[in-house]
Amino acid sequence: MPTTYIRNGGTWPKVKKAFIRNGGVWSEIKTIWVRNSGAWNKYFVNLVTVNVVQSQNNINLKTLYVNQTGENPSSGVSVLFNINANMGSTSASTASIVTDSWPSESEITISIANGVYVAGAGGGAGAAGGSGISLGYNVAIVNNGVIAGGGGGGGGVSGNGYNASGGSGAGLVNGSLYSQTAGGSFSYNAFGTVTGTGGSGGALGSAGGSSGGNAGQGHSRYGAGAGGSSIQANGYTATISGSGSRIN
Repeated sequence: MPTTYIRNGGTWPKVKKAFIRNGGVWSEIKTIWVRNSGAWNKYFVNLVTVNVVQSQNNINLKTLYVNQTGENPSSGVSVLFNINANMGSTSASTASIVTDSWPSESEITISIANGVYVAGAGGGAGAAGGSGISLGYNVAIVNNGVIAGGGGGGGGVSGNGYNASGGSGAGLVNGSLYSQTAGGSFSYNAFGTVTGTGGSGGALGSAGGSSGGNAGQGHSRYGAGAGGSSIQANGYTATISGSGSRIN
């Protein structure tokens, strides 16, 4: 989709919105088409702004766009998503924000406000943390908040009827951050004291801790989960600006 500029005071700023005066009223133009060599080509698309003002879990950006405009786009669109509240996830298997796919030549921008967290869910015992944002299209991100993966779950050890499970990783759900939890433990006597401790869950974006104790023969261990990604690329690109931070 071509970029449209207009000369103003000796400079050429990019046009984001266009209007037409009709019967004394200024109405917003959604698209401008130009006929070139017998074909009509889309020349300009007005910027659509979607404001997310309440904390939510597992939002899909295209769904938000469709709900606001009533249009499932079949050609390039220009959309700005203002994220003004914490975004979390109920499951490490689904990112807090999913961009979804968009028609080619679309321009998708995600703006995260100051102090806002976009963080994945913490992983359970031995499981990886979830992602903050999952890409399905190339996007621009203006990050003035915090984008973080969820913490990984801790490793564990079990056997002979005893179990020391790993703790859960840190994450964000229903607008609130939650901390990682400690792992379990056991201790019993069998020709000496046998102990096992589960690893603590990881902080945001960090792997969980390993299991401990001296439990050996007759016991099995599982490893800790990795920290989740702040941005899961999936082969796409996020062009990032702003003064915010990323954790993992």
